[in-house]
Amino acid sequence: HIMMDMMTGWAEKDKKGRLEALYAKHPEYFPLIGGARIIIDDAGDANPCISNPALLDLMASNLYDRVCGPHGAEAYVTIGNNDSTSWCECEKCRAIDAPELIGTKGQRSDRYWYTVGEIAKRIWKRDPKLKLGGWAYQDFWYPPVKVKIDPRLRVLISYNNQCWKHTVGDLKCPINAEWRSIYAAWKATGHPL
Repeated sequence: HIMMDMMTGWAEKDKKGRLEALYAKHPEYFPLIGGARIIIDDAGDANPCISNPALLDLMASNLYDRVCGPHGAEAYVTIGNNDSTSWCECEKCRAIDAPELIGTKGQRSDRYWYTVGEIAKRIWKRDPKLKLGGWAYQDFWYPPVKVKIDPRLRVLISYNNQCWKHTVGDLKCPINAEWRSIYAAWKATGHPL
């Protein structure tokens, strides 16, 4: 599910070398951080620059190659981000974000779901039976406000800040109140959760 792996096609050997070669050819695929394009080579690194349709084509093709086959449509595949809240700072990527969500736990919701939707569209052109989804996670826990999520995409709420002392339904627990708020926001969208 990691975007970096979708860029390399899950290189088993010399992943760093493949990323360096891709960076040499297409630095625009890599995130702009602090005014410079940086190479990513770890799942915890910044997320790529998703403003270029050619990168989305590459990521979709690599993911399709990974999940197609006789059992490819049996379970959902989550199209995830790099395990980082660092995102490309270029003007085109930032334009996807909803200004009213900046500084919230939905700050990257529109950008993330835009990326998932674009990758899914490309994959479904090749095999509409594949089950795809995304997750509500990190700084995109809340639903997007500008991007419309394809109803075929399943949403996995990956809320890792829950309180383990109280039940989710305990109305006195302020930590789990946030989980309930996130769940209610997603439930209101009508998407499969």
